[in-house]
Amino acid sequence: MSERQTAESVEVLAQLRDLHLPELSEVSILADWAAGASLGLLVSLLLLILLRRFVRRLPSRRETALKALAASKDLEPAERLLAQARILQTLAQDLQPASSSTTHWSRILEGYLKTDFFTAGPGKALSEDLYRPVSPADPDEIERELLPLLKRVRA
Repeated sequence: MSERQTAESVEVLAQLRDLHLPELSEVSILADWAAGASLGLLVSLLLLILLRRFVRRLPSRRETALKALAASKDLEPAERLLAQARILQTLAQDLQPASSSTTHWSRILEGYLKTDFFTAGPGKALSEDLYRPVSPADPDEIERELLPLLKRVRA
């Protein structure tokens, strides 16, 4: 390398600036922030879609009670009354767990459903008359009146 080239190289090197980071403007900061937030939302949405697809939804109280009531149709009348009473007792315990251990399940359901089905209606056969030696009630009649009540149960 000649002396002239060396002098030119030194002169060019002298004109170079020191190493530095590029200047940040508000626009570039906001763009980076928006890109990160968008990516985060996209990942969250993808996870939510995957979770909803692969996680099984638990049945609601209403669905559980209606399914159990439908399953009891094939039982003998006395067994069916007992099964209906068990379904309602379980529902009452789900609606008001352990807070009213002395309150009968029929009173809990009457308060929740705002009805007198279990004290003055055919539902009395499921609560007060279930173990009394009286003529057995008609499970079909009870179920006809019970179905609209159970459909009012919120999940």
